[in-house]
Amino acid sequence: STPRIGFIQCVGSRNREKGRDYCSQVCCKISLRHINKLIHLFPDIKISLFYIDLQIIGKEARQKFASLSKNVELIQGVPFEVFAGENSMMDKKVSIIRENEDNGKRMADHFDMMVLSVGIKAPETTPFLTDMLDIPSDQWGFVNDHQFISKKDIYVAGCAAGPVDILTAKQQGIDCAEYIINSLYPENRNNQN
Repeated sequence: STPRIGFIQCVGSRNREKGRDYCSQVCCKISLRHINKLIHLFPDIKISLFYIDLQIIGKEARQKFASLSKNVELIQGVPFEVFAGENSMMDKKVSIIRENEDNGKRMADHFDMMVLSVGIKAPETTPFLTDMLDIPSDQWGFVNDHQFISKKDIYVAGCAAGPVDILTAKQQGIDCAEYIINSLYPENRNNQN
């Protein structure tokens, strides 16, 4: 039979009750890449993508999203419940309970595999680091008060400052390197291209 895979976005994020009411910035792009790869490897695969809102900023992500909309069932909203089937007919299947978009009633879907896109959270060691360096963290535990921190000659890049994608983390690292070089060699500041 045709394999069926479900992707659930925003697992553990976008959740105010858990104190993580933010977007992790990368999950949608990564899922879109995985789905494109799966479709390439298994053209008859059936995929359902459960999402709150798709973060598809950027040319590459928009193109991937456009190609997905023809092959993937896009379902706005996250399932109420995910569980393993308990009878022999549902053996080794993952089942979900969700709201039917058409009539608002609960319905079940069954998958061979479920992929969870888990949101980025601050490392558990951040409070130790911020206490040691006497720097603040935000309500989610990320170190992103750049003006205050740079006054202490501390520079932060990547997910320590909050959820970011790879390109943004790379640019933040380059920016930090430039700040450090300029602080060590102020005479070079005027010689930069």
